[in-house]
Amino acid sequence: MSVIASAVIAQLDSLLGSARWEDSQKLAAVNAAIDGAWPAIRNIAQDTSLTIASTTYEYTPGGSPELEYGYAQAYAVRSGYADTELRRVTQEQVGTGFTVHLDYDTAASYSSYTLRLVYTTRIPRITAASDSIDLPFDYLYNAAASALMMNKMLNESKADVSAYEKSFVPLDQKAARALMANPRGQIAHWIGRAQGHGETNRQRLTSGYHA
Repeated sequence: MSVIASAVIAQLDSLLGSARWEDSQKLAAVNAAIDGAWPAIRNIAQDTSLTIASTTYEYTPGGSPELEYGYAQAYAVRSGYADTELRRVTQEQVGTGFTVHLDYDTAASYSSYTLRLVYTTRIPRITAASDSIDLPFDYLYNAAASALMMNKMLNESKADVSAYEKSFVPLDQKAARALMANPRGQIAHWIGRAQGHGETNRQRLTSGYHA
């Protein structure tokens, strides 16, 4: 269930006081909470922009997976047939994107099928209090509140931070519990990373060689 950012900010104002932080600081704290949800809570996305060709073994998808994870799953898709899991697939990071490699048999067997690649993404940040966020309210409030406390602890004089230090720990713990209670998007990853497809590996991919 989506939460409107203004509802989180209203709760912050009600329990912490509206005059202590600027509106921009509260919005930044909500975004810090959104960032902190990764990787426990993720969105699942897919790319279906590519068609498998029998003699093509390298593909450049149009999706935007997180670089630390890349693409997670691959399927061959054809109308009227059940999707087929493709297990002999690897990926190689190229700059800020990925090249996906199919072996000889996979390309030949599934020529003309759509290549469906599944991956996970972060919950998007917001730019205004009117934006909606697909995260649990309890997590958002406690994580945003702890971010505000941390801001004060880092920027106030030492004599003034004791109250914020006392508040930070329980808020941070509540946020962590809410996050653990609401995992989402935890899918299996079976597309491995290719370790530099040089000419030798490229020949193996296209010659029908099986490791």
